[in-house]
Parts: sequence; structure tokens; C-alpha cells
Amino acid sequence: MTKKEIKDRLIKLLLKSQRKSGHEYVEITDKTVPYDNLPGFDSLILVEAIMNVSEELNYEFSGRDIFWTASHEKNHHNNIKEIVDKISNVINK
Repeated sequence: MTKKEIKDRLIKLLLKSQRKSGHEYVEITDKTVPYDNLPGFDSLILVEAIMNVSEELNYEFSGRDIFWTASHEKNHHNNIKEIVDKISNVINK
């Protein structure tokens, strides 16, 4: 699966989660950080988003796998490009 296909599916799923949770539509770009830029994106929406991405791509992910990167100093919330890169690295091994 290409990175563009992954990105398109990811954005579709994130928008679906936003809409379903009653939050407004926002434009999602490569630089969008779901935790910081999507209204109301919290742990409940995160769980739904992970389940939807896992189901759509037929691979079991966790939030740590794709939505953030842990370091010894602090967690880094990933943007869409970083999430797509992580997903691509896992499913295209």
C-alpha cells in the first residue's frame, strides 16, 4: 500500500471519528497533529481511531505505535506525515 493510500484512509477515518463525536470539521494536512489540532481529540477518540485504523489496514496498532513517539524526555505527538510513515513501515515490511 502506498503512503498516499495510507494517508487518504487515515484522514477519512480521523474525520469520521471527529464527525461521530460531534466535533467540527477541520482541514487535515501532513502537518496536522491529531492530539493538538483536532478539536476534542482525546483518549476516547484515540481508542476509536486506533481501532478503525487497525481494522481498515488489517493490522493491530496501539497509540504508541502511531500517534506518538516516546522519548526519555517526553512524549512527542506525531503529525499526519509521521503517522503515515510509521504505518507504512509496519505494514510494508
